Amino acid sequence: MTVLSPAQIVGTALPSLAPAPNSSGPAGSGLGARIDVDWQSNSRQKEIKKRDDRRAAIAKARKQVEGRNETKAERLARQQSGGRVTGSDIERRETRGIVAKAAASLADVPMDKEFSSDEYRALRERLRQRYPGKSLSSMLTQAATIEQMLLDDPVQAREALHAAYSRAAYMPTYVEPKYASGLRGSLQRARIEQQDAEDLKNWIAKYGRRLPQILADLEVIDRQLTIDPAMASAKLAVRFGAPAVDSEIEPYKAKQAAKAEKAQLQARFDSICQGIQLAIKHEIISGKEDDLNAMADVLQHPTFPWDDHKSRGEHWALYALRHAHEVARQLRGQNSSKRDPGKMSISGGSPHVPRDRDRGTGGVRDSIARVRGAM
Repeated sequence: MTVLSPAQIVGTALPSLAPAPNSSGPAGSGLGARIDVDWQSNSRQKEIKKRDDRRAAIAKARKQVEGRNETKAERLARQQSGGRVTGSDIERRETRGIVAKAAASLADVPMDKEFSSDEYRALRERLRQRYPGKSLSSMLTQAATIEQMLLDDPVQAREALHAAYSRAAYMPTYVEPKYASGLRGSLQRARIEQQDAEDLKNWIAKYGRRLPQILADLEVIDRQLTIDPAMASAKLAVRFGAPAVDSEIEPYKAKQAAKAEKAQLQARFDSICQGIQLAIKHEIISGKEDDLNAMADVLQHPTFPWDDHKSRGEHWALYALRHAHEVARQLRGQNSSKRDPGKMSISGGSPHVPRDRDRGTGGVRDSIARVRGAM
């Protein structure tokens, strides 16, 4: 039995390895040579195309300049007279003005990050936990109603708030909401913020960036009213004009009396305005300027029977307007026939009309205003 040495075993088991061909060698047959030829060809084609594009652009620009037949100074003067000179002071000023207008239009538009902050999110959650089942928009609507009550009569509004919050339940303890970790938690918060944004879209459009502060004030006032209704309601009423000391009581009463009288006059004015428009719509009276001016003279006459018309019930104003309209038309007919209107009475159809009356600025709108004032 012949025993082979390790060198003989390696020599017989492994084939001889020939050296690999050099791919970076001279051009010829083989894969290396083909790749080298293709790369060089593509590079030359790109350089040729780039050079041709530059030459074409230069030729096009030269053709345009030569076609205008103007010097460089003339070209610059034409650009300046055209209004836009790139990088000039005029363009910078115009750009700054446009940017300033855009910034002003967006000054009160809230940004998403302002409504997605941790503080604002916790504020909304605190209000929801305090009043479960109620939306944030309904809370703001209720707050607006209470604010109007305080503006109209802060003393009476204070009594209503004191009574309501004294019977309210205890304020629940705030519980920090728990969200899932990772992407699931981010999606939960995003869904809640989207629901709140949809609920508050009308209030966001009305108050813009002030809405977070409004909600913060609402939460603080509501918490104070829940903890101490007597003190919080009294302080809130004083902020809206209620008397804080005895010396302020009488001026407050006078102010409220004047406000009530003004509201009564405004209600009467609105009722008369509605009556005039209704009478014109149903052709009870004419809407012409001359007729309305003559009606104002009739209504201002000291012998016009107001008491008789007021005794007719709910629609007494329509009867008064129709009466004044008939008398005014008779008056205009007698003036056109040159009869003496001073001999006529209200019952007969026409009062005496002063010649120096103020007809205002003219037009149907001013005539209606004069009729309102007469009533």
